[in-house]
Amino acid sequence: MSSDFIEIAVTPTSFLAYSIVGIACLSAIYSILGTLLTFFQYIRVGQKRFFERIDRPTPPTKALDPIYGTHEMIKLKSSGVSLHYVSKGVPNQPMILFIHGFPECWYTWRYQMKYFAKDYRVVAIDQRGYGVSSKLPFVFDYRVEALAGDVADVIEQLGYESCILVGHDSGGFVAWTTAMLYPHLVEKLIVMNSPHPVAFRHDFSLSQIHRSWLELYYVFNFFILYVFIYA
Repeated sequence: MSSDFIEIAVTPTSFLAYSIVGIACLSAIYSILGTLLTFFQYIRVGQKRFFERIDRPTPPTKALDPIYGTHEMIKLKSSGVSLHYVSKGVPNQPMILFIHGFPECWYTWRYQMKYFAKDYRVVAIDQRGYGVSSKLPFVFDYRVEALAGDVADVIEQLGYESCILVGHDSGGFVAWTTAMLYPHLVEKLIVMNSPHPVAFRHDFSLSQIHRSWLELYYVFNFFILYVFIYA
């Protein structure tokens, strides 16, 4: 092996490039395999059964267990969007509002709700597009400012001047945005697995992408799926 080849092989930039190409190739391979399996399933069960829609008018029985709280719908004053939420605890206590991430729903927070209900009113929402909440047709309808506006409406329409806001993953990004746009509504902010938007932009670099290769692989798979469905 020549010294020139060794020098190229250990160059950080080239290693990053190889990593990105490798991740893209793995994503493409799994996407192709998934497409082939879907095609064979189509052949096996036939067109009618393959495209048959299975209606699920009610959530799973376990999700309706009253131990987790009461299921309700709320129509938001600013957008007209209807959100499903589950609440538990004493209404006149301070409120903890939970925002789920992707691809999750209110059920993510069931254990936290059960634990904190003795001292707080706990509320977990299904964001727009999830569960039985409103499904809006355009990508623009899901911009983070709109999602933060939903959270602000929920806080006010449930009769609170402020709350303890908890967010995870993409719900954490919504929580950050809510606190920035509506600081008067957020008494305390708890965010998991989601950096502050300013910190995210500041540290967005090739070296960070390299360290976050697993996340890149995850996101790339969704991109490939989007291309297969909508291209």
